[in-house]
Amino acid sequence: MKYLNSISGSGGAIYTANLHLLNMYNNIFSNNIASYQNGGAIYFEGFRMNMNHKCTLSRNYAKSLGGGIYMNGKERSYAMISQVQVKQNRANDGAGLYISFSSNVGINCVSLVYDIAYKTGGALSLFVTSIQKTSVFISHCDFIRNAAKHSGTTMSVSGITKLSLGDSKIEDTSNGIIEDQIADNMVSFHTVILSLYNISFNTTTGEVNILVIDFNNLVQLKTIIFICPYFTHLVDEMRTSKSQGCQHGVLCSSYRVAYKCMLCKQNFYILHTESWKSELNPNKFNTLTARIITNKSCLECPPGGRCKNGRISALPEYWGFKIDDKVKFMSCPLEYCCQKSPCKSYFQCNTGRTGHICSQCQQEYYLDLTSNKCIHNEKCNSKLVLPLLLLS
Repeated sequence: MKYLNSISGSGGAIYTANLHLLNMYNNIFSNNIASYQNGGAIYFEGFRMNMNHKCTLSRNYAKSLGGGIYMNGKERSYAMISQVQVKQNRANDGAGLYISFSSNVGINCVSLVYDIAYKTGGALSLFVTSIQKTSVFISHCDFIRNAAKHSGTTMSVSGITKLSLGDSKIEDTSNGIIEDQIADNMVSFHTVILSLYNISFNTTTGEVNILVIDFNNLVQLKTIIFICPYFTHLVDEMRTSKSQGCQHGVLCSSYRVAYKCMLCKQNFYILHTESWKSELNPNKFNTLTARIITNKSCLECPPGGRCKNGRISALPEYWGFKIDDKVKFMSCPLEYCCQKSPCKSYFQCNTGRTGHICSQCQQEYYLDLTSNKCIHNEKCNSKLVLPLLLLS
């Protein structure tokens, strides 16, 4: 079922209060508006909610909380969101999803893309207040190019909760989506029992702030990867720091990880899709040890090449080949290689050609000796028809 272009004060398409069970399967929610308060597409207040099997929430807007969904669970409530796409939603907080539950929440195989919060939690804001009764599990999710103005460009988790986040990807914050400067922390956690495992952060400017109220060392961090994305390189060394303090009279620890990647400057290039990659290995929250896996620098553009925004391509009539991490060029015979700038790659051939220095014709192409071009079979046969007719 489709829910399109609806407007309401709260819950643009669906509004529920004290509902026992809400099931949604294979639904589309698009361009809905909560003009006064919460839940651009859905406002849910109740005990149990299931959303799965290829539901989509796109381009919905809430003036306050939850551009896609606002969920306020009652005591002993339960929510499961699985196989859902959440994209291009907007709100002040929790542009994709805003969840305030007192019980269990599961988010599995969800894609949150281009969601924009004008305050906190670009993709997700999670606020839970009951430590004894709450467990939140997030797994196999993609958080791609979300943005927030104040905190948590990808995710903001606050209150006291048990949180497990794993097997997920958090990728490049989109600069310029919001007119003013966006927040400099991708993820903000304020939590008691925290488990992060198999997480990949891929961003041009990455910063992760973790505030942990540590009860009996219940925090676990395992295999956290930080990556510079395509055509960028590390410009500031990775920095890790730890501080201790008190919150509400309880001893807590604050951990901060920061690094910065930038595109290669003009006339420089880089071949690696992951020019810099580091793995963070916390040691029972006593120390933070970063292990560098890959660290490559931008290279000066070689003769015969064109380098822009970290990418390298050939100039017309040149063909490039890779030696280790570098590209070198040689001039091509007439009509062999790319003919017009900009060439698509450093090894682009003229139409119908392939191989080393584009010296061979592709299958179903034949060499025209008069032009040095590779001609498709159909064109080649048509050229032979007239001479054969004249000879006959």
